[in-house]
Amino acid sequence: MKYICILIGIICFCGCEEYYMPSVNANDTIYAFDCLITDQPGPYTLKITKANGYDNNDKYSIVDNAEVCIVDNDSMVYKFNYCNGQYYSDNDFIAKIGKSYQLRVHINEDIHFYSEWEELLDCPDIIDITADMKKAYSSSRDIIEEGIVVMNTTNTNNHTPYYRYDCKMVMQTLQRYSGPAQIERYIFRPNTTSGSIIIAESTDYENSIIDGNDLFNVPRQSFNYEDNGIIPNTPFNVYYSGIYVFVRQYSMSYKQYQYWMSVNEQQKNNYYLFGDIENQPVGNISGSNGEIALGYFCVSAIKSKSKAFSLSKDRVKTYDIDYFPQIDTVTILETKPNFAILFSN
Repeated sequence: MKYICILIGIICFCGCEEYYMPSVNANDTIYAFDCLITDQPGPYTLKITKANGYDNNDKYSIVDNAEVCIVDNDSMVYKFNYCNGQYYSDNDFIAKIGKSYQLRVHINEDIHFYSEWEELLDCPDIIDITADMKKAYSSSRDIIEEGIVVMNTTNTNNHTPYYRYDCKMVMQTLQRYSGPAQIERYIFRPNTTSGSIIIAESTDYENSIIDGNDLFNVPRQSFNYEDNGIIPNTPFNVYYSGIYVFVRQYSMSYKQYQYWMSVNEQQKNNYYLFGDIENQPVGNISGSNGEIALGYFCVSAIKSKSKAFSLSKDRVKTYDIDYFPQIDTVTILETKPNFAILFSN
């Protein structure tokens, strides 16, 4: 009898269970903003995208009907005009150090977005770009990799201590074509780390020096091309070989620093499902009616510097240059261009 009562109780309990069906709005949209203004000549650009609903085959779309402007703390208004997927400022608008700016976007009568006010903080000069030899050893102490690690030094005294960087690099080598002619060709191969977010923080407030901040590593390279006339697998650290380096340094406020650090941490998280997220990137743009906005309205001053290096056995040779070769794809030249360096090992 006791077991029958227990069974009846279980049946009654299960019969009273209610299933909860969450309300999912498959048509929710989120707006994303990508804008940077600097103390360098424009035009500056703004890209606005809208994440479409779950049921929409197009995951996002470009917002092309907005009214966009930037306002400074003297109530000056700088309008942006739409063209080919982006909004552009007028050429005569150049942001000024010490002024504060706000981004204002009106999608329609009901949807408005405003950024927080951002001050354009001055950026000190990059004191130097340096490079050191880097080696990796096997367990038997055999060298399994060698290359160059490139660093920068900046004195941040009386400036913001927070910075981010993008770097570009072009590798130059002089190789000989096989065949009777034995023609030497200058080969330039570009590479860039601008897809990575490089962050530096000066925590030594007494001296305010960012010293030895690693920008990128250049391993021993091999130049492999489909053109069989070039001797394949030529190592990078051969005679007449080296790299050109261009570094651009952006000043940041503390909040902008926190945002980019959060983005950087998420990009480096290789075990996302099981790893910890230090913090979620928090932007500085919000909707007037609670609309969700992603992205950050960035205001930065910029300083840049170029250097060239070559690898010679166990040492790095440095070359001062005041230019950077603007090369987007692999370039092969039969005569030495005016920007080439006679790298010597």
